[in-house]
This record gives sequence, structure tokens and C-alpha cells, in this order.
Amino acid sequence: MATSITEKHQAEHVLNVAFPQESSLNLSAKTVEASPGSGLTETQVDSAVRIFRQSGFVILKGVLSKASADEVHSTCEKLADCITQHDPSRMGNRNPGRYSLGGFQCLRLPAFAQHLLNCEAVIDVLDAIYRQGANDEPLYFVKKAGGDYCCGETAEFQKIHSDMRPAMPLAPHLGQARYGPVHSLDVPPTISVNYCTAPLHRWNGPMRIIDWDQMRQFGADKGKDAPGLEQELASRPQWLASKLFPLAAHVVHGGGVGTINQVLRSGIPSLCISSVTEQEANGQALMDLGVSKHFKLFEVLSRVLSRQRLTGELVDERSTGALDQMTTTEWEL
Repeated sequence: MATSITEKHQAEHVLNVAFPQESSLNLSAKTVEASPGSGLTETQVDSAVRIFRQSGFVILKGVLSKASADEVHSTCEKLADCITQHDPSRMGNRNPGRYSLGGFQCLRLPAFAQHLLNCEAVIDVLDAIYRQGANDEPLYFVKKAGGDYCCGETAEFQKIHSDMRPAMPLAPHLGQARYGPVHSLDVPPTISVNYCTAPLHRWNGPMRIIDWDQMRQFGADKGKDAPGLEQELASRPQWLASKLFPLAAHVVHGGGVGTINQVLRSGIPSLCISSVTEQEANGQALMDLGVSKHFKLFEVLSRVLSRQRLTGELVDERSTGALDQMTTTEWEL
């Protein structure tokens, strides 16, 4: 049994569409550095609010300490384990493998209330976005803490959308008054705060988000709704790479120049899994510098298949000899 070069290239293309090697977002331009357990300076707050109003989102880097992130993440894992016990076939309550916690108040969980609800840096930015009311009371409230998650093998995805669907902040003149004051860029009707408690990279489902400029170019300022997946593939394929990664203590990447530049500037340890010649050269250069581990994607996949005994003829053991040196520590960096 053998695979052709064409089949291999097609497989790599599909893989790179589903798991883009680099984000098309300029994350550094969307990020404000913060410190765990403390508020932001006036300059930091101003920068965060400016980015939020320009892009529709902002990244506050470093608001959780490692201990806080680990505690929240452990709580999430326990919650997921409990749900799996009740749903071992993973049918989900939205789509297969997808679970919505909209009806479950996670603020009852101590780790959520302590570390997420009372995060000073986030509160500083929210206060500035909504400004202060009488007696310094904020003009907003916490509605709920739910969210959702997907299992790793989930194949069904929602189209790009806003949970506040009647809102038209980029085309307020077209928004319907019967929905109330929800059509303002300056005073959004709702803000979702998402915390990163584990490294996000190309392989583990980083959030996909489209900024205001991209939505305007698509026609949202003229009332045009976000496209479905087929239309997006045809007219806005770069949106598939508009993901929030890397956000990590370490990064797994494909050896693309853009990601390497971000990784080297940030000083984040990395694991390079390359799929084409140029990226293999980049990965080897990182190895030579001592700043990354490097493996070839086909070798990794072949080794996994070999270990699972799913194939024999496809794997050339001579080509995977380098992987014998891989250890759990190396994978985890």
C-alpha cells in the first residue's frame, strides 16, 4: 500500500486549512501587557480601550498568575470529566461533541469567582469602556458565566457570528430600534471575557475572531451579515487563519516565518512540526540555535500510525528514526 505525492499534498492542504500554521492576526498590535493580581496603569487602560474600540476585542496578557490559571483549568477539567460520565457517547447538548454551559452558573465554582470575576485588570478595562455612573458605580453588571467547549474530534462548526445577533454596531443606521440601544461601538450591549488557562496553538482550537476592519471590508457597515463557511472559503479564506494563537507558555507551530518572528520576539519556547521544505529548513535553524525542538510532520504522523498499528506498509521506519529520541518532556517542553 502506498500514497502518491498528490495525495500527500492534498492531505497537507486540508490540514493547513483546518489548522493554519500562522495566525493572520497581528496579535502584538491587539495586546496590552498586564501583571497577575494587579490593576492596570492609566496608560495601559487607555491602550486597551483604544484597541477594543478599533478592533472589537483586546488581549490582556498576563492577568492570571500560573497558580490561578492552573486552578481554573483544573476546575474545567473536573467539570468536563463529570459531563463525560453523564454523556459517555459524547452526544453533546448543541452538536455532537459540543457542550454549552449557558444554563450552568460557573460563578458558583470557587475558582471562577475568585480568579475570573475578581480580576482587577479586566475590571479596570470594563470600567473605562462603560465609564462610571453615580457614586462611582459601574454602568454594567455580570450577567452569567457559562461558555462552551468542544471535544477534540468534533467535526461540526458554527459559522462566524455574534451572540448579540440583532446588534449592528458597524451599521447603526440600519439597526432596529425595537431591540433597544444595542447598535453602538462605544457602548457595546454585552462583552464576553475569555480567559486562557492553557497554551493555545494551531492544534488545540484557538478562538477564531474577525476584527472590525475585516468586517467593514466584507460589507458589515452596509448591513451585510457574516458569511457561511462555504462563502468564507470562497471569498475570505484568510479568515480561517484569523485565530488567537500563539497564546502560550510554549508554542507548537509549523515553521512559518511570521510565527517564528513572534515566538523569537516573545521568548516563548517552541516545538516546530514542519510539512514543507522551507519550513523544515526554518525548523532546523531553530534547532541549531537551541531555541526549539523540530520534527517533520509526515514523520510524526507515520510514527503515530505505526504505534497504533493502523498501517505497516505506509511507514518507513528508517525515516522515523529521529523520533525515537522524542520524550514526553520534549513534547511538553
